[in-house]
Amino acid sequence: MLLPGCKYKLVFAALLLLLFSGTDLLADWTWKFPFYSDPPPVSLPAKDSVSAPLVRKSSPALLKNHDPSGKSPDGNTLLTPLPAQLPVLKSVDLKATAASDSDKSTPAKLLPTLALQPRQSAQFKPDFTYQTYLVNEDSHWKGQVLLDGWVTVAPHATLFIHPGTLIRAADGSGLLVQGRLVMKGEADRQIVISSLFSESRSSDWRGIFFIGTDKNNIFEHVRLEGAETAINARFSSFSARQVAISNSLIGVHLQGGTGFLSAASFTSTETGIVVTNSELTLDKVSFERSGRGIVASSSELLAADLLIARSSFTGLSAEQTQLKIERLSAVGNETGARLEKCEGSIIDSTFRDNRESGAVLIASGIKMTGNLFTGNKTGLQLDDNLPAVWGSAFYSNRSYNFLYLGEEKLYFGGNWFGGAEKGELERTFFSKRPGAVRLDPVLAANPLLVR
Repeated sequence: MLLPGCKYKLVFAALLLLLFSGTDLLADWTWKFPFYSDPPPVSLPAKDSVSAPLVRKSSPALLKNHDPSGKSPDGNTLLTPLPAQLPVLKSVDLKATAASDSDKSTPAKLLPTLALQPRQSAQFKPDFTYQTYLVNEDSHWKGQVLLDGWVTVAPHATLFIHPGTLIRAADGSGLLVQGRLVMKGEADRQIVISSLFSESRSSDWRGIFFIGTDKNNIFEHVRLEGAETAINARFSSFSARQVAISNSLIGVHLQGGTGFLSAASFTSTETGIVVTNSELTLDKVSFERSGRGIVASSSELLAADLLIARSSFTGLSAEQTQLKIERLSAVGNETGARLEKCEGSIIDSTFRDNRESGAVLIASGIKMTGNLFTGNKTGLQLDDNLPAVWGSAFYSNRSYNFLYLGEEKLYFGGNWFGGAEKGELERTFFSKRPGAVRLDPVLAANPLLVR
């Protein structure tokens, strides 16, 4: 017979023996629990997580027509001779060493090894090279230009960039405009600003910054690629026509200023446009394959003929903003539009095939008429009865054509629901409070033109 307490000592000794013998007691144990778990949110890669340029700071200069005085045609000092060729990047191996926050139980040895392939340098022989300097008088850029630093345009100066000019910017380089910038290309002779690589990536160079200039800054027939923020305007104004912005962290950031964009395109940007405390007018502007299309706050947004397609998150996100939007097509995004504490109108627009909601309105007195909601998980979600919706078509949304989460009575008459009978119609919308929504009169025919 064991003395009192001895059996506990034996159990404890056995556990110690197993622990120090190297036996994995938890080898077959799972730490994952099935209850109350949501799939991890979709997110973009961290800024420059695998795409940061591995560029060195170089000091290339004029290749031809070198003036012994060291001056460029516009009177600016040039630098040292150009090396025989631009440096070629070395490949880098990135190996994950820990699981992500959303799945900490994944063994490190199972995580993939990511290898960055060497990036090919662009075939580029600049006519002129500029490092950090101040443009203190009207100057002209043309031909092929290497930007290897920050060039600042003084308040009293204008920098003219001529049609057909190709500018390649090194890592960390950019333009700072306190005066005026005029970039007027032509349809067959665009002005291009890109990086040192044949295929640009987000944040290869810094971008064009405007600070405190309300002069007539102009972009026409311009292509901007691989910037951190392609156009960043603070307390400034600009107009842009026939502009294409791609592979950038942010396409346009407008704060405390005014902007106008016409016939512009944003492709593969994390965010197409960010507008804060500003007035922005958009005409025939498209956003495709971005994280977010437009993010607006405390601003006035006037827009017509917009396409926001295949965004990873929300196509149009606005808060405390005055809107006047006509002919918006929000297609294939996570959510087409999300408006909070906004006023204004959205008319003749299409919300189609969005993975969650076509549009979500929260505390927003928006007038919505002539709109189409189809192919979304939820056509339209209203959190209260402030909006007015009429003359619109709702049909073939996967969950609900219409979702109402408010407590007050909501008049929702004058819309078309795909010709559904009354019994079927009641199954296509949801109201948090039964009887709160009045659908009568339901239109007998689609009020919209074929789209």
